[in-house]
Amino acid sequence: MILRTYGRRKGRRLRPFKETLIETLLPSMELRLENNQITGQDFDLKKHPTCFFEIGFGAGEHLALQAETHPGTLMIGCEPFLNGVANLLEHIHTKSLQNIRIYPGNALELLPLWLNTSLDRIFLLFPDPWPKKNHHKRRFVQKDILTLLSQKLASTGKILMATDHEEYFQWMVDQVQNHPDLVIQNPLAETWTTPPDVWTITRFQEKAIKAGRTPRFLWIGRKN
Repeated sequence: MILRTYGRRKGRRLRPFKETLIETLLPSMELRLENNQITGQDFDLKKHPTCFFEIGFGAGEHLALQAETHPGTLMIGCEPFLNGVANLLEHIHTKSLQNIRIYPGNALELLPLWLNTSLDRIFLLFPDPWPKKNHHKRRFVQKDILTLLSQKLASTGKILMATDHEEYFQWMVDQVQNHPDLVIQNPLAETWTTPPDVWTITRFQEKAIKAGRTPRFLWIGRKN
């Protein structure tokens, strides 16, 4: 199951320093797919008691904060856009982070090969809402993708979804409520605007706040 990645894989030209990070730092942290297997330098899930997974990490500020806050946790970040990868690499370099691995591609290429019940956190933060009705099929939150996420989630693991698009948030709620394997862990509306304890305001959230939109957060777990 592959969801097509829409949009550009590279935006504005990278600064020379970021170009250098792509060439020198990324190879040591990059995950690759070879013969239906996930490979990477010093990549061994068994070395890490916990694992967090971010789908589309944008500029990387959230994943970098999680890595800094949880140094013993393996952080997996997926992002198909080169500029976002370069931004995360700058965070890694500046903060000397050692527990991040990057897949510079579509998360749905990687997830089907990932070990089941191994992810303690899955983050999906401010995905494209695809507001036009005929584009709803492009939304990441769909029943079959939620099934895939539930398979990879540890029994006590959690999925965090965030969006500033009110209609998409309701779509998320409906999709989870109608899913046989998942349950919303913060079902009360008054909790939806409360960010997690470990949180940084991303540039996408800044844009939403400036535009008068309210970010909402949904915590999801597996049904026992």
